[in-house]
Formats: sequence, C-alpha cells, structure tokens
Amino acid sequence: MDSEETLISDMQRLEPGPDVLIHGYRLGQVLGRGAQGTVYLATLEGDPQSYAVKLVDIRHLAAQVIDRLVRECELTAKLDHPGIVRVYEAGYWGDHIFIVMEVALGRAADRFANGALGWRRAVEIARQAAVALAHAHAHAHDLHGVIHRDIKPANLVIELDGQLIAGVKIVDFGLSRSVDDQIGGLTMTGAVMGTPFYMSPEQCVDAPPSRFMDIYAIGCMFFHLVTGRTPYQARNAAMLMISHMQEPPPTFDGIATVGKGSQYLLKRCLAKNPKDRSRTMRRSPMPRNRPFC
Repeated sequence: MDSEETLISDMQRLEPGPDVLIHGYRLGQVLGRGAQGTVYLATLEGDPQSYAVKLVDIRHLAAQVIDRLVRECELTAKLDHPGIVRVYEAGYWGDHIFIVMEVALGRAADRFANGALGWRRAVEIARQAAVALAHAHAHAHDLHGVIHRDIKPANLVIELDGQLIAGVKIVDFGLSRSVDDQIGGLTMTGAVMGTPFYMSPEQCVDAPPSRFMDIYAIGCMFFHLVTGRTPYQARNAAMLMISHMQEPPPTFDGIATVGKGSQYLLKRCLAKNPKDRSRTMRRSPMPRNRPFC
C-alpha cells in the first residue's frame, strides 16, 4: 500500500494513531488535547525540524466557524514574531482541519497560575505576551485584524533559562474557543467566542473583534497569575459574563502587594469601556526580566 492509499484509508479515523501521514507530515506522539483538537508531534521527510500538527474535528462546526478558522490560520501564518508560535500551513484532511505549527518548548503558564510566581515574574510573562500582541495588532491594517480573542494562561508557553523567564510564546493565535455554561471545561457552541474567565464585556455580547479585547484579557490573565484566582467567579459561564459586564473591576488591594505601575496597568486593562483601556500593548509600566523563582 503506497502513501496515498494510507492517507485515504486513514481519513475516516476520528483520532489517528502514530505514523499516519497528513500532507507529508508523519504524526508521532500526542502533545496535547483541547476542546476542539488534538496536537501531535510530527516530522517531514528530509527535514530535520520537528513540527506540531493540530487536528480540529469540524463535523459538528457551523460553516461560518470553519471558514473563520481557515481564514485566521492563513492570517496567523503571515505573522513573524518570536513571541507567537508560527503557523506554517493549514488545510483539510477528511473531517478535520490540520494546522502545522512550530513546536513550542516550555510549560503552559496555567501551571503557575496559583499566585506563587510573585508579581514581578507575572509582570514579565504579561510584558512579553503584550509585546507579541502589539506586533499582531500593528498588522491589523493589512491582515484585516489579527486579534487573538482567547488570551489566557493556558495559551502562553513559558521557556525557562535557569531562574529566568527566557521567553513567552502565544499559542492558538486567532483560534476561537467555544463557551458553555460549565465552568470546568468552558466550552460552548455559539456565536460568542472565548474563555469566559478572561472575556471582555464587549466580547460577551459578540461585538466585532478589536485589540481592546486582547488588552482586557491580558489584564485578567495578569490578575490570575499574581493572585492565583481569576478576576470574577460565578456558577456558570452566563453569570460570569454578566460579572465582566456589570461588576466593578477588581484590584490587588487586600490580595497581593504589587508596584504602583502594576496597579495602574490592571486598572487600564480592565476598564469596562474599551475607550478607557490602554490604547496599545506596545508600551506599559511593566519592569523587565526578573528571576523566575
């Protein structure tokens, strides 16, 4: 059986096993699983580099969601920044979309979202993520708006160099997640896209994407990394989104001791009105790299 026959016979599998060939990429071990897809380590014949291939099952996705997913993959592939995991190509594979990406080495930031980081290390993670977002937002004029819409600790990979944070990479850039009424998995099929713990008030009502959504999410993530808890808590996603829209923004007062610049940054990021938030992520009062532990 040649490689093309192997490809065709495997197209019906819901979860392909190792050694399956997809568009020339041979799948290896599973690197991770998410609400919409599975990521595999992969190799390309004649290429010493390793790749991450994400498979997204599209059988139960609406046509407009699939179109948006493909378009955002294409747009993300045009971004070239060390703080953004590269997308090399994407396409269809049976009932799936495959996305070929750079392998991000490190640990997801949600591993450290227990408040034990200290505010300076949390600042460094947020600062590096903000720099990468600024690069993407700056390309909005020619890429029709490259907005992540799902910034959260789980979508940041931290690279360590001894005790220092050597780098932060944003993953799943522009791949919207679904939201439901379960706080655990936080997945829902519908028009509203994002993870409700970190969603801006306007994102909760499905407003057009803007960079201010990412700026709000950076503030939510920063608060979580510093304090060990998300800015708002609720029994379900609907109530959580109401909190984002109606409850006063949280502060660090009585929870954590931070510098004045960080207090100011949180206030600017979590403003209810997008016009009151920081205008860009390119500049902030964040200090630079500090020892990780």
